[in-house]
Amino acid sequence: MPVSTRGRSRSDEDPEDTPRKRQKVESDDEGALQVLAEPTGIVERCEELWFEEGNVVVAARDLAFKVHTGILGRHSDIFKGFFIPVSLAQLPKGRDGCHILRVDDAGSALKELFNVIYDGGNSKWFNSSKPPIQYAEFRSVVAVAVKYEVKEVLTEARSRLSRLLPTENMGDWDANLRPDGEKTSIRMEQLDRADLPRMVRVLGMQRELAIALYACCCTRDLSFIADGVRYGDETVRLSDADMLRFVRGRTALALESSRIAKTFLQFGRGSLHEPAGCKECRPAFQYLGIAAVVSGFFCTPSALGPYGPWLTRMAAQPHSKLCKACDTAVQGVIDQRREQAWQKLGTIFDVPNWPPGQPKNNSDIAAPAAPGALAASQTA
Repeated sequence: MPVSTRGRSRSDEDPEDTPRKRQKVESDDEGALQVLAEPTGIVERCEELWFEEGNVVVAARDLAFKVHTGILGRHSDIFKGFFIPVSLAQLPKGRDGCHILRVDDAGSALKELFNVIYDGGNSKWFNSSKPPIQYAEFRSVVAVAVKYEVKEVLTEARSRLSRLLPTENMGDWDANLRPDGEKTSIRMEQLDRADLPRMVRVLGMQRELAIALYACCCTRDLSFIADGVRYGDETVRLSDADMLRFVRGRTALALESSRIAKTFLQFGRGSLHEPAGCKECRPAFQYLGIAAVVSGFFCTPSALGPYGPWLTRMAAQPHSKLCKACDTAVQGVIDQRREQAWQKLGTIFDVPNWPPGQPKNNSDIAAPAAPGALAASQTA
């Protein structure tokens, strides 16, 4: 990506930017924008991305940018095709002689994409030391980057999302979608999870689909089922196929959670056919089993969630502290069952070849009777 050219090209940094000169430039710009007139009025120009030496005006639905054909064409074959001489000759011109390319995109989305292209390594998109990108902004940039085939941006988008949705190792999964804490590259809200199945398809990340659906199932705020999720003027909903996966997936995951939570009761019973704790710890295991029921662990869809932090908190309460050997043993069995649930995600969500690189796992949970084709999520 290019190093920022902003310092060399903005009119507000021109030492000869006198009021008389600004008046002339603004007059020329107004002439150019008259060609952009829509039924609802004149398209507003983006001051941040209006370069005096730019040689093309890209006019979105509500915002116009005066930019450089060479810079855009370098990063996008789609823009490069727009700017070849035979294509430019077909575009109208403004009074300043700049060709005007109309595109059916939201101005805010193109503004974000152009900022990434012009700022390059200095932009927060490529600079990990800057604050995380909000998911709403992330999806906006991805939409236009896909449309215009901006490869560097799409590669970075896949890298960021794959960190949130790990597929190689269950231990990399973070239930809060913040694997790197405050430095996590994308900041997600609860309802953003409902858009993840659509997003991984848009980015061609088929192997992340199972874990994206799992994250969707673990959403605490289920208002998106009826209302969808709003992003500006767009409302995103699960497709019919994904809604079926969601409903059946939550049921299957609750069964897996129940199987995991039952570990405490099994250790407490001390049956010959079940894992058992030492005699002294059996009352504590029975207490923990009851506490797991009260905490909702038997019905939650969060089957991959770790129990270690919960056991640490419970150890501070009377009658629930385990000896070191029993604590290690029960967590070992729980982790084994969590891993088994991880292995079953492909079957639960009807996603083939899960985990990646391994044959599809046959499990005792029937695959949901969802359509074979993975339909894209619908928007309203």
